[in-house]
Amino acid sequence: NETYIEADANGAVQLFFNNTKRLETTNTGAIVTGICTATSFSGDGSALTGVSSPLSNRNMVINGAAMISQRLGSSTYNLTSSPDYYPVDRFRCWAVGGGTLTIQQSSDAPTGFQNSIMFTVNTADTDALSVGNTYYIMQQRIEGYNTRRLNMGQSNAQSSTLSFYVKSDVQGTYCVMLNNKAQNRCYMKEFTVSNANTWEYKTITYPGDTTGTWVHDNTDGVQLNWCLASGSNYQGTANQWNTSWKDHTSNQVNFMATSGNKIRFTGIQ
Repeated sequence: NETYIEADANGAVQLFFNNTKRLETTNTGAIVTGICTATSFSGDGSALTGVSSPLSNRNMVINGAAMISQRLGSSTYNLTSSPDYYPVDRFRCWAVGGGTLTIQQSSDAPTGFQNSIMFTVNTADTDALSVGNTYYIMQQRIEGYNTRRLNMGQSNAQSSTLSFYVKSDVQGTYCVMLNNKAQNRCYMKEFTVSNANTWEYKTITYPGDTTGTWVHDNTDGVQLNWCLASGSNYQGTANQWNTSWKDHTSNQVNFMATSGNKIRFTGIQ
């Protein structure tokens, strides 16, 4: 009493699984109900509809949900001016100046995520924004093979959108910069933490760079840098291509000002 296959003259052919229709032919192709699994795909996807940008929205950031922490695991690390270190895999951090940071993987995360990257001010640096060469940053270096589709440094360079969740005790303006390997093509954007100790979602779009030297190999195609505080030597102008390392504006809050301040990031893509 179940239908296996139904064929109509001058019409559709329908295939059923356990009396549920799974495939139906039409005058323009076929309709699949459920998951369609294939060993390969032929074509570039340019004729696909129903998606905002066919096959282009693949995440270039690795471990953006902070799930993997092979070095630290559930431990913490005191980040000082001497070495850089990784709170989770792929995210490299520095604390160069008079202050120190405790870095770790955290289980505090917004809905849909399990982990975040967490920074806690251990030793405060009240002069972090005024002293010339200080910097407290989080960075991910994205391999050039993964960023090649942006065509950076070419006339057809593509824009890219960065999004992430942030939660901080310290309200105010922060900055995040996109730059090339040589760090002589740098584009900085501001974002605002509006509510203290609350997960907020941020989205930032960077224009493609039609000039400059951008590598497309297994080294740094793009670097992303979140500024917690940096000195006056690295203050610049947002929303333009700078030709030297400029990771914050005059609006940047000094996250390092008070011991115990906390900030977390996750969902980075």
